[in-house]
Amino acid sequence: MDLDEERLAVAVKKASAENVNIEFLRGGIKDCDDFAPFDYVVRRQMSQSSRDPIAAIHKLIDLTKRKLILELEDVDLSIVKFSKKTGRRALLGAWRTIFKLLPARLRPGILAVDSHGKFLMTGNWVKNLLRAQRQDVDRIEIVVSDRPGRYFAFVYMRRLTDLLLVSGPAGIGKSHLARRLMPKDAELKRLVGFDDGEDWQTMGDVALDEGVKVKASRLVLEYNIWRPVERNWDGYGADPVLTIMRVAEAKKVCLLAAPKEVVIERMHARDRSPSSPSAKVEWLAREYSLPGRYRKLYERWIYYCKANGCDITYLDVASRRIKVISEDAALKLIA
Repeated sequence: MDLDEERLAVAVKKASAENVNIEFLRGGIKDCDDFAPFDYVVRRQMSQSSRDPIAAIHKLIDLTKRKLILELEDVDLSIVKFSKKTGRRALLGAWRTIFKLLPARLRPGILAVDSHGKFLMTGNWVKNLLRAQRQDVDRIEIVVSDRPGRYFAFVYMRRLTDLLLVSGPAGIGKSHLARRLMPKDAELKRLVGFDDGEDWQTMGDVALDEGVKVKASRLVLEYNIWRPVERNWDGYGADPVLTIMRVAEAKKVCLLAAPKEVVIERMHARDRSPSSPSAKVEWLAREYSLPGRYRKLYERWIYYCKANGCDITYLDVASRRIKVISEDAALKLIA
């Protein structure tokens, strides 16, 4: 939270008078990494003091455990022409009149830059940004400020006690294994260290990406480690689905391993028309068969999981009998 000298002095005095043990630290967003995450983060005048508000919003979310409050400057639809006093322009042209007639909740997502280089954004634009790029965000509330042309975005983070990622390339059998975990398959649960109990929810990465509601505090997520390649993303850090890792207290990964020939065979067997495979199955088969491509996919995913503090269990699923294997054995299996 930004505090000037006067407000900081008042806050310190009030905390001392009420015998509240609060430590005040001076610094910018970049200085917070050593102390984060924080339960609550408040950031005032976001658009005035940040040259890159989008990156700053993502950074602030990374620092937040429970709730983030942002004060943002809205696109000012009341300005008709260039004003020497304010130095702003109406950037929306003829659309400005139409947008002005709409209630705030119905206005489209707009990001604009005024003549001073300040970023102006509607509440719907902020909502759309976070929904498209974050899955650690549970919900967003927009409240109009009493200051003209400003509003507050209340960003509430998800709360997960447990996250289990059933992962592997397309066609290896992630959904089948995830379904077996939920009934009383005691042997499989013992193998993967799955804590049986209530309040578990199972869904796929596509469902989470499309906004299916996470209603439980414990989530089994089927994750296709081929997603960044398929979508031409720059690694797993660009996948909005994986931001959900950040809000899980305990993170486990089950990595399914099988030779690429086995996976390709399974994809063809599951295809609706085995005699004439779909274009996607044919494409995946070609990609998996490229020298070193299949193994490198696994290696990158393992590195990402370790870097994010995940406990990984490697499962040999080449046959009907699933067994736990070491990392070295898994890499040999997929070579």
